[in-house]
Amino acid sequence: MAGTVKGHEGRPCRIAFASEGRTLEDRISNSLAGAPYFVIAEGSPENLSVIENSAKGLGSGAGEEAARILLKQKITILVTGNIGPAAARALQDGNVVIHAGCSGKINEAIEKCLSGKLIETKGASYSGCLESPGTAKARQ
Repeated sequence: MAGTVKGHEGRPCRIAFASEGRTLEDRISNSLAGAPYFVIAEGSPENLSVIENSAKGLGSGAGEEAARILLKQKITILVTGNIGPAAARALQDGNVVIHAGCSGKINEAIEKCLSGKLIETKGASYSGCLESPGTAKARQ
């Protein structure tokens, strides 16, 4: 994997992936709030850090707390399966580009992100409980 993603003012981006595990081979989590980990790539896929999602399991408000965790990490892009309204609002207010509806392995999503093949999500990808049928919007 090669390539460097540049953000605002030419600075390298910090791309966060809601993840089921701690490596590039792990899968993107179905939900931001329920992701066990956040894998963060800064500038290039080789420069990784991993943090645990301490908001997981909080119930109502977990997504918004997960968004706060990521904002403290100064991310510029988020790749996730789904994101709720409060988390989407908080991240968009922090100028974070959101790519929701994503699935598969993180290393595949990095390649798509670097080549501009992920579609930006405006707002939440679901409006209620993920277990409710028909709440997720789009898949990438």
